[in-house]
Amino acid sequence: MTTTHATQIATSVLAKVKLLDRGRISVTKETIRAWAECFDLAPDGVWPTEALEAVARHYSKPNPFPIFPGDVIDYCAKQPVHSSREHALFFLDQWLKYPYSTVVKDYTGMDFPRIDVPEGLTVQEESKFLEDRHRKWVSQNLDALLAGIASRKFTPPAVER
Repeated sequence: MTTTHATQIATSVLAKVKLLDRGRISVTKETIRAWAECFDLAPDGVWPTEALEAVARHYSKPNPFPIFPGDVIDYCAKQPVHSSREHALFFLDQWLKYPYSTVVKDYTGMDFPRIDVPEGLTVQEESKFLEDRHRKWVSQNLDALLAGIASRKFTPPAVER
């Protein structure tokens, strides 16, 4: 997530918090920066729709404590990929880094096209080559991929620990 994007989300979240939690949380530029910094550190991402929903759900409880950035991050991390367009875009971007994975197909129903890889590339060069080609393919097929995510609502199998 970019700092600008995290700042925009933090600004919206804190505006909603200010409406619901009168007086307990002071919204300043410093507060927004601090929340944005936390959102930037979220390994699974924070998205506008889910972040605002986290605030609404938190303050829908009787006598809630003030909400903290970690509450929003935790809520977002628990949402499925199909919870919003932003979440689905983040998901696609993350999985493009793994060109041999079938995860994108599992969630969208669409498989990457077969791409002939030039000979003589190192493993890293081959991976980068495929990632670049897949990014182009995703940009050309983005609407269909997002529709696939929204319609399939794929839930990965549970992993035993």
